[in-house]
Amino acid sequence: METMKTQVPLRQLHLEHEIWLNELSFYKDELKLFDRYLLDLVAKNTGKDILKSIEHFQNQFIRQKEVMDELSHDIREHEKWVVQKVNTLNPVQAEKTRFTDHVGYRENMDDFKKVYAAMKKEFLDFLSRAL
Repeated sequence: METMKTQVPLRQLHLEHEIWLNELSFYKDELKLFDRYLLDLVAKNTGKDILKSIEHFQNQFIRQKEVMDELSHDIREHEKWVVQKVNTLNPVQAEKTRFTDHVGYRENMDDFKKVYAAMKKEFLDFLSRAL
C-alpha cells in the first residue's frame, strides 16, 4: 500500500525552517552560558566526584553542539532545495504550489528538543547541588 505524503504550502516550510534555526541559535547560546558555569565550578572544586560530573556535562555539551550543527546544516540545505524549486515557478505558482511536508526534519527537531530538555534538567539539578 502506498503511503500518502502530506502537501503543505511553501510558506509553512520556510517558517518552520526559520523557527528551527532560531531555536538552535538559542540553544547554542544557552550552552555557552552552561559552559561558563562549568568553568566556574572547575575553578572552585577539585574533588574527583565533581570533576567527573563536570567532564560528563562537558561531553554532553560537545555532543549537543555537534547535533545542533548537523541539524542546522540539514535545515539550511532543505531551505536551499525549497528555494530552488520556487525559483522555477512564477509568483502565482509559487503561492499555490504545495510541497511534500518535511516530517523527518520536524521529527529530528522534536527528538533533539526532548534530549536537550532532559540534559538541561540534569545539568540544572547538578548545579543546584554543586553551587
